Amino acid sequence: MKKIHQIQGQVTFGKAIGDFFKGYFDFKGRTTRAGYWWVTLILTILTVICFIVLLPIIIFPL
Repeated sequence: MKKIHQIQGQVTFGKAIGDFFKGYFDFKGRTTRAGYWWVTLILTILTVICFIVLLPIIIFPL
């Protein structure tokens, strides 16, 4: 199991992303609540950006 930053309330964006990639294929460990929500936030933002970029292509095909 990879070591992640477990100090409550001190997980920054960079630490959360680092922990995400360190433990991506290691299903034995846990993450902090802040780490989970940072990754969820960035993935949601990326999904919305992709949707906004691809929406005109889907609605008005060439």
